[in-house]
Amino acid sequence: MKMLDLSSKPRVIGADYYTAPFNQLYHPTGQYRGDTYDIVYMRDALGATKFDPILLKESFFLATKGGYVIFDYRPTAGLDFTKLETLLWWLWQKRYDIVSHGALPTRRIQKSISRQELCDLASQSPNQEVSTRVPTSDRGYMRCILKKNTSTAIPGDSIQKWTFGIITNGVRLDLIEEIITSIKQQKIPYYEIIICGNYHDRDEHNIHYVPFTQRDDLGWISRKKKYHSPDSKI
Repeated sequence: MKMLDLSSKPRVIGADYYTAPFNQLYHPTGQYRGDTYDIVYMRDALGATKFDPILLKESFFLATKGGYVIFDYRPTAGLDFTKLETLLWWLWQKRYDIVSHGALPTRRIQKSISRQELCDLASQSPNQEVSTRVPTSDRGYMRCILKKNTSTAIPGDSIQKWTFGIITNGVRLDLIEEIITSIKQQKIPYYEIIICGNYHDRDEHNIHYVPFTQRDDLGWISRKKKYHSPDSKI
């Protein structure tokens, strides 16, 4: 079984390990392919910051269809099981089953967890009645085990493919040229640049211009960001 450890410190012996600050830039899927790991494990990460949605999204992407995501976490004022379940449903809706969730005695929390123990946890049958009980000890942990039911991979998607969006009112065109030059210098294998606003059409296959000058005096940035086509309903 392929396993990935996303804990705050290495916890799974013999598993791939990824570490980075838990913030808005947390992005293990930039290093590992999605839909890859049979088990993704995380301890002492959820509830530690306000970036739980990012941690949940990234970990779930990395698990393969039929794989498992296992969280060992301490409930906090910002994250209990009810809030965790709300986040999961918001992110993934019917793409997962909660195999189990419940209090984990403090004595069961060791420095590391073995691959075999994770395999045993993943082999459990889903509970029909999932416990939301919070441990009585302030040091107690909860363990949540999810099974991923559907693939989250996007056909044809790749970390080597990028889309850059630029909005402009036609005033600082020199800045637009600098941005385009900077993007080209990155030597990205596959990319496109979409420029929306008051600019000009360029005869380059990967640069697309969307004319848009409505309410330029008011700086209608949000409309430019969302603009799709002349038939857009946004």
